[in-house]
This record gives sequence, C-alpha cells and structure tokens, in this order.
Amino acid sequence: MRWLLLPLVCLTASTTFGQSDPNPNPTFLDRKKSDWLDMLKTDENARRRKTAIVALTTIAKEHPQTSKEIFLAFGKSLKNDTAPGVRIQVANAFSQAVQTVLEKESPIDWKAVILDLSENVRVEKDPEVRKEVATALGLYGSYSKTAVPALMAALKDPDASVRAAVVDAFGRIGADAKSTSNEIIPLLKDTDVGVRTAAIFALGRIQPEDSTPAAVALIPLVTGEKDPELRKMAITSLCFLSDRSNSVVQSIAAGLKDENTSVRQRTAQVMRRLDGSVKTVEAELSTAIRNDTDDSVRSYAIRTLCEGFGADAKGLLPLLVERMKAEKSSAVKIVIAEELGGIGAANALSKQESDPIILVLREAQRNADAKLRETAAEALKRVLKGPTKPKE
Repeated sequence: MRWLLLPLVCLTASTTFGQSDPNPNPTFLDRKKSDWLDMLKTDENARRRKTAIVALTTIAKEHPQTSKEIFLAFGKSLKNDTAPGVRIQVANAFSQAVQTVLEKESPIDWKAVILDLSENVRVEKDPEVRKEVATALGLYGSYSKTAVPALMAALKDPDASVRAAVVDAFGRIGADAKSTSNEIIPLLKDTDVGVRTAAIFALGRIQPEDSTPAAVALIPLVTGEKDPELRKMAITSLCFLSDRSNSVVQSIAAGLKDENTSVRQRTAQVMRRLDGSVKTVEAELSTAIRNDTDDSVRSYAIRTLCEGFGADAKGLLPLLVERMKAEKSSAVKIVIAEELGGIGAANALSKQESDPIILVLREAQRNADAKLRETAAEALKRVLKGPTKPKE
C-alpha cells in the first residue's frame, strides 16, 4: 500500500480547490466518495484507513461541495480511530487544508476544525499524535486562540517534541497567546534544543503585555548561546518585543560583533525594527559600517541607521560621504548612493552639505559597475532637485 500513498500525497500537495461540481458522490481511483468514507469508518486495516484519508482529502480539493462532509468525518476519526497512525494522518490533513478551511466561501466550519483539534490535545495519549495536532493548531494562527487553554495544559508534556510543537503554536497564534509568556520563559532553559528554539521564537511573537521579563530572559542568549542559529533567533525576538530600553537595544547591538557572519547580518537587518531607538547605538552601527568584513552587514547597517534616524538622517551625511569614498564594494556603494539620494530629496541642503555629496556621486558615475553608475546618476538628480515644495 506504500506505493499508493506516495503519489496520493504528492497529488494532495499539488492540487488546488477547483470549481464547484454538482456531483454529490464523485469518484477517485475508481472508488466513490461514499466508499472511501465507509473505508475510513469501518475498515479494519489501518493502512487502508490512512489511504482513505489521503483520497478523501484529494476529493475535497477537487470537489469543494464534498469538503464539509469529509472534514466532519475526519474530526470523528481524530476522536475515535484506535490507530495512532490514522489520527496522525487526520492531523496532517487538517494541516494541509489550512488555506482552504479559512477561505471566505469555504463550506468547512473552521471553528469545528479547531474544536476537534483542541479536544484531541486534551485527551490524546500518543505523543506523536499530540505533536502533529499541536502543529496543526499553530498553522491556523490566530484562529486557534480558543485552543490556548488546551495547549497550555500540554506545556509540561513529558515528550520534548510535543512541548516544542505547543510552544511553536503559541508563537504562530500570536498576541492571542500573550498570557502564556510567563510559562514559556522557563522553557528557554529546557534540556531539549527544539523546545528552546520554539520558546525563543514564541516570545518574540506573542506580544506580552509586559515584555520586560521576556527581554531579560532573552538577553543572555545573544552572547551566551553556543548555537549561532539560536543567537540569531534571540536577537530577532528581542527586536520584535516592545521593550526599547537602553539595556535591550545595547544587547541587540552586541550581535554586530558576533564571530558568526550570519548572526551579524541578521542583527544589522532586524535592527531596522528598532526605529528611532537605533540612535542610541549609532556608534556600534557606524563601526560595523566602517569595519565589518561582510558586504551585507555593512549594507544592512547603513539602511538601519538611515531609517532609524528618519528626518534626522541629514546628520549622517559626513559618515555616508566618508564611506562612499572609502568603500571598495560596488554593492555597498549602491546602497550609500541610494541613501544619499533619499536624504537629498528630503532635505533642503546647504552648499556646504551638498557639495561633498555631488562630488562622490559624480565620482561614482565613472565607476566600472553599470548598476552603480545608474544609481549614482539617479541619486544626483534627486540631490540637485532637492525636496518638493508643498502645493499652496
């Protein structure tokens, strides 16, 4: 039967919900929908019941008018089927159908789907099923907010993969799971890396009312976590939190000195979320712009600094002109030219301010890189034109 499941799964993944079909009992692989439903409900062979789920999922995709009946049957199987493998297959079917279930005109009752999954989390004995059900609830995002109490009870599950799936689900549910913050924080020290990863991810996305405890718990990971991927996630989550205290911003900026290039790249990029708070770490970003060996880090740092300064970006002109002269990378020079053009277009510059910009942009127009020449020419036009005067 394995040979049958593979092509069916591939078909399930590749098909999309088509147009409605008046046939109430369509056929798939020479079996009617009613036959597949009967197989799911009564066949003694678990493999055939799993095959029925895949077949029915395909029928629901190709014949939307059947989907309500089919997904009601799936809910009953999730509750009543004795084989864990079948219940896992049902949970996977719910996961695959997220977009369809949530469509505005979908005949499937998404509330019933969430209820079926939530009830399973409460009573399911098999850890693999619990994990797949928690994963499915996470994929429904904020629609799963009513499942938060059931998922909360699973936070202390003895199986690490279940704990990880539950915490990840909270992160995907988002602000409606903000009440779980205090329960997630201790999981940053869980012995399982998957749980720790999920906890870092979730804390940056549930938007707790008081983000300070989460920030305090995440800060040590920026420099203390051995895994660079987790350091990147910790920095990202800190930037997603609302806490913009100096200690938090300085801790985030510490990522600009990380030995791992991808961590420095992520730091320089995600710091754009700090908006005006980046002014307090201007020195750290300026150092990265001048000294980092990676082109992307320098480019991201320039973008972050200019965006963070906003209307005050004119104060960065000396740094940008300096770097336009000294920078070796054409890609980074293009970023600097774009920012110079943007500042020139937004501000009435004095001759003393504009002359150095005009000089470096004209020099860039003689560069061998065609993209840089084009960008410099456009930036020069914007600088020479200056800000557009508002209509009276």
